[in-house]
Amino acid sequence: MLSGPFDYDAPHKLAMRAVTLLLQTRLFDSIRQELGGTYSITANLQTQKFPRPQYSLRIEWTCEPARAEALVQRVWQEIAFVRDIRLSAQQMAAVRDSIQRDVERESQDNRYVLNAITRSYEEDGGKSVGDVEHFPEQLTALTSAAVSQAAQAYLKVETSVTVIQNPERR
Repeated sequence: MLSGPFDYDAPHKLAMRAVTLLLQTRLFDSIRQELGGTYSITANLQTQKFPRPQYSLRIEWTCEPARAEALVQRVWQEIAFVRDIRLSAQQMAAVRDSIQRDVERESQDNRYVLNAITRSYEEDGGKSVGDVEHFPEQLTALTSAAVSQAAQAYLKVETSVTVIQNPERR
């Protein structure tokens, strides 16, 4: 888990969403597909404004206990890769498309809009409730530089905690 202070605003949240998407893709491709280390690996981002602006990025998976250390090392390699990546225009377009598909899927049952409204009331008494309408413009404005800056700012070893839970031996 990586966590720490966060510049809590729409552009930073969107850039970290893109970073998380990139990380999730890299982890799935390497840990699941290439190494066969797990059936499922997830990268989940949470941000909050109160009581202080912060983020947490949890990476979770299950695996054979004997492989845990090696897989943790590979996860750190993938984090470093994402932290240092510079996306081409084509890669950035693919990231935007993926985020847009996620939002469309979440919007089918109004989950995206309801979450945005709820967050607005929790954070500022509803003053920014109309910002949900500006998401398409925010997504279009998302740049490779913003994604790279977010990855470098928030994917740091010094803000991490690694926990390995092993089954009880009987």
